[in-house]
Amino acid sequence: RQSTGSKDTGCKKRFVCPNYCGSSFSHNYSLTRHLKYECGQEPRFKCPYCEGLFRRTSNVTQHIRTRHIDCKQYAIDVISNRIVGVIGEQKRSKRK
Repeated sequence: RQSTGSKDTGCKKRFVCPNYCGSSFSHNYSLTRHLKYECGQEPRFKCPYCEGLFRRTSNVTQHIRTRHIDCKQYAIDVISNRIVGVIGEQKRSKRK
């Protein structure tokens, strides 16, 4: 049995960025997201713990999970200078 992580791209269609940035994606929605939020855009979100800059808040939270373990996961929008994407601050209902 082959592992599900194997990458056989020989027969699968790739969606290539039309802006010649070198990016390609296995799903059209990923290309659409790339074109809207990433390609040609300056990084907008900053890690609150280091100088890391990212184009998406999800990339900041992933960065914090792997580089700044046990720290609150949020980002700073460098345009508005506001905190965005605070994780873990929402009220959660207790299970009985």
